[in-house]
Amino acid sequence: MNLLKALVIANRPVAKKTYLMELGVEAKEFQATPGQFVMIRVTGTTDPLLRRAFSVSLLTKPNIVHILYRVVGKATELMKNMERGAELDLLGPLGNGFELPPDRKKAIVLIGGGIGIAPLLFLASELRAWEIKFMAGFGSKEDVVDLDEVQALLATEDGSHGYRGSVTGLFEAELKKGLPRDLEVYSCGPWGMLKTVARICKEHDLDCQVSLESAMACGLGACQGCAVKALGEDAPTYYHVCGHGPVFRASEIDWGT
Repeated sequence: MNLLKALVIANRPVAKKTYLMELGVEAKEFQATPGQFVMIRVTGTTDPLLRRAFSVSLLTKPNIVHILYRVVGKATELMKNMERGAELDLLGPLGNGFELPPDRKKAIVLIGGGIGIAPLLFLASELRAWEIKFMAGFGSKEDVVDLDEVQALLATEDGSHGYRGSVTGLFEAELKKGLPRDLEVYSCGPWGMLKTVARICKEHDLDCQVSLESAMACGLGACQGCAVKALGEDAPTYYHVCGHGPVFRASEIDWGT
C-alpha cells in the first residue's frame, strides 16, 4: 500500500451518472490485481472528510489507473467536474484480488450489476487466454456502459436494452441454454444481486468468487465499518470487506435468509 499523488489524464461520461477517469500515478509502476481498490481523496480540504473507495477498472501502461465511478454524493460530484491536470491523492492498491483458475480450459462467467462491472472489466483484461462470458445488468438503456470490447450480454430491469429483467435472471436463462457445467463464476454488484448469484451457484455446484461493495471510512480495517457476517467453523464472526476482502468465496459469506 502506498500514498500516491495522481494527475487526471481524462475524465468523461460513459452513461447516465457514470464516468470514467484515467489517472496518471506518480509511481513508476502501479501494481494491482483485479479486485483490488484504491481510496481517493478528491480535495485538499476536510470536506468531504473521508476518502472514497473505488475499484480499479483497468491498468494501462505501467502507471495509468482507470476508475469507473457513478455519481452518488458530494465526493463523486466533485470528481465528475475534475479536468485534465487536476491533482488528487490515493491510497492503494488495497485489499485482495480475484484468484484466477489454474486451468485455462475452464469456462469463465463474469456477472456485474451496475457499477459492479468495474473490477470485472479489469479481470476480463487478464483473462484473454480463457473462454469468458460477460453478463452485465443495468436499470435501463440510459445506464448501460459500452461493453462491446468484452462482448457482454446485457440485461435491463425495464427491458429497454437486452434481456428484460435482472442480470441474475439472465444468468439462469443462460444456464438453461447449456453453459458448461464446470464453470468458475466471478461477480460484483449490490448485495441482493450477489446473494442471488451465490444461491444459483450453490444450487448448480459452481465455484463462485464475489467482490463485495461496501461503504468504507478507512480501507484498512481500523474503523470496522464494513463488516459482513462470516460462515465456516474456522472463520471469524465477521469479515471486514476492506481487510479480508473485498473478494471472497461466495461460500464464505453468511447471506442471511
